Amino acid sequence: MSKTIELFKKYNKDFNKMFKTSMEILKCNNTKCKKEYEELEKYKKEVFDNILKLSEKENKTKPSKNHDKESIKIQKKFRENEDVKKYLENIKNGVKNEKKIADNYKKAYKTYQKELKNSLKEYHKTETGKLYKKKVKKLFKELSYNIKSIALSKCSFEKCLKLHKKGLLQVKTITAKLCKEKNKKSCKIYDAISKLDVKKFNYKDNQKISKMIKKGLT
Repeated sequence: MSKTIELFKKYNKDFNKMFKTSMEILKCNNTKCKKEYEELEKYKKEVFDNILKLSEKENKTKPSKNHDKESIKIQKKFRENEDVKKYLENIKNGVKNEKKIADNYKKAYKTYQKELKNSLKEYHKTETGKLYKKKVKKLFKELSYNIKSIALSKCSFEKCLKLHKKGLLQVKTITAKLCKEKNKKSCKIYDAISKLDVKKFNYKDNQKISKMIKKGLT
């Protein structure tokens, strides 16, 4: 189990509170900033449609097809590993795996993930891979930084301010705990929030903290 998953399980209640507040902000946006919300959703659909078209175009290229073939070979190698087959069969039948089989499965899975990652890395070194990665990255960037998202975020901050402040304090609570777990990103976020005066919390502060959170808490 990865450290991130362990932390999510350990602080499950805190993360659930944050998620609930995020849903409340979304609901508030949809009610009090309906026009801005609907315009952004329409824009998002257009961008995702363009990403899909780009992906379909990329999949038809020779380098992409070669990468797919390589991925299938890596997957087949993993699935046909005797320890992997035995491990999954035991789980299916409710049989506890021996330590040796469990360890070999973890080792095989780690190799499998590494090989897939390296294969994708090699594909992105090709001219085709570089080109489409750059185009997709540009489209995703447009989802976060565009006139319509700015209009919604400004409206949301103005008309759903109480919820944004509630969310800020919840982030401060969880980042304080994660900072003690030696997570540098959380420490940085916690320090930034600690310097703020919640009563004077403004749109610029909100954008700054939001950008930090998007980069991850752990």
